[in-house]
Amino acid sequence: MKTTKLNRAVALLLAMLLVFGMTACTSKPATTEPATTEPSTTEPATTEPSTTEPETKYVSKDHLVVVGKTEPASIDPHNGNMVTQFTIDFQVFDRLFVMDENSNITPQLAETWEWIDDTTLRVKIHEGVKFSNGDDLTAEDVLYTLQRGCESSYSAATLDPFDAAACKVVDPYTIDIVTKQPYPGAIATLTHGRASIVCKRAIEEMGDEYSRTPVGSGRLIVDKWTAGDSIEFSRNENYWNEEAKPTFSKLTLRFVSENASRAIEVETGAADLALEIAATDMTRLDENPNVTITAVPGATLNQLVINSANFPYFTPEVRRALHMAINTEAITKTAYVTADRADSLLPPSCWGYKAVDESKTAYDPDGAKAILAAEGFDMSTPLVINVAKGNEVGTAAEMICNMWNAIGLNASVEILENATLTTNNSKGQTPICITTYTCACGLPESMFLNFEKTTTYAWTDDMAFVDALKAAKTITDDAARQAEYERLQQYAWDLNNVIPLCVSQRVYATGANVEGLQPSPTNQPDFSLLNVLVEAN
Repeated sequence: MKTTKLNRAVALLLAMLLVFGMTACTSKPATTEPATTEPSTTEPATTEPSTTEPETKYVSKDHLVVVGKTEPASIDPHNGNMVTQFTIDFQVFDRLFVMDENSNITPQLAETWEWIDDTTLRVKIHEGVKFSNGDDLTAEDVLYTLQRGCESSYSAATLDPFDAAACKVVDPYTIDIVTKQPYPGAIATLTHGRASIVCKRAIEEMGDEYSRTPVGSGRLIVDKWTAGDSIEFSRNENYWNEEAKPTFSKLTLRFVSENASRAIEVETGAADLALEIAATDMTRLDENPNVTITAVPGATLNQLVINSANFPYFTPEVRRALHMAINTEAITKTAYVTADRADSLLPPSCWGYKAVDESKTAYDPDGAKAILAAEGFDMSTPLVINVAKGNEVGTAAEMICNMWNAIGLNASVEILENATLTTNNSKGQTPICITTYTCACGLPESMFLNFEKTTTYAWTDDMAFVDALKAAKTITDDAARQAEYERLQQYAWDLNNVIPLCVSQRVYATGANVEGLQPSPTNQPDFSLLNVLVEAN
């Protein structure tokens, strides 16, 4: 490049010298042509239009829509017994302590706490917390919650370790919570939905209305409940924890019982979040770029319950034979799909879990038939499996029915409304049913509660086992406690009052524009964390 420039410069210099030399040698004066200005051939500058797209601006959606499977009968923490109820309670009420998605216990209303003796937990709650009716939340409300919960037939078993009569208010924001005996699971139990803090004055004034228009201190407030359709919520503008307020101001929870219909709600953009996605819809949804599927191991055990307390023809050996005739592996893969076959009465996420020895109940139809013959069991006895409406449950019941009939039994399935089945169970009128039980606070005792009940809904009449369950709660040494619960898991498995089928995964579907979902093993995601981004107008 430099060489080229030098050659051109030399050539130009020589040309100029030549011209000057020629001019100097001529005898005539040079004539100069008048200068002419040629018109410019340069096109005027033009500005090309920009091809850069304007930046899309997004804002948080103000009204969110969630679709759930089952409508609860109540939102009162001490009245009702459905998972959906606890999902809603988690949004509407606060608790002293909560358990996060990783099963870590963190304080919510509790500001400080300490054990002042072996059975007394002193808790100071945050000041300035208000219920949605404007009342201050005080230690009196906490005391009322525990006392009321211990008296309710729905929540008494969960809160049984607490001595409600001995609990006392120390000052307006401090309470002494007393257990009947030293109980290492006390704080974990206070994370349960049954321990959601209710408003004493509101319940006393509203009575039964409280179950459908509850007054809580949570992030969301119930505005309207349309039976059979939906519940509408609004943001609690006076929520005491500013950082925990949701970005949206409205949320509607719609109840859609059909699995496919819930999936379609998210696919079409009609819903931002769908709970309890079925395995049959997962593949299609996962292939949709506008939908995000989130699945986590659950804490819910699907199980077949045999009521031997009220139906004595279900002897221990008959129950074992019924267990041996069920292929739980096939049921898990076919009926539930997004689940793991159960190998204990505890889900793996529960403290103290250990897989049991299944040798006495291994799948063996011929062996089951031989046991029934040896027991002299009347094979014409009607074995009616009661189930609530639900695709997976119905399929599982039909499969069990077919397996039992294959060895000569007289089995059938009866599908009931969930409320009817719950009522029948509470009255002890259900001989066999498929149900679910969730380890809501991570404690093994929470999974054995129905064994302890002395009502007609008791799952066993083995009182030695019941006494052992009650004693296990009070063991304070972790190693000894673990060993005892391992023993009790095996004992309960061999009783065959409860035949574990599988542990369900929790599967959620959201729009691709949804942020903040924290999946919950107990199906209690915090709706207030959701943020849905939409294009600004």
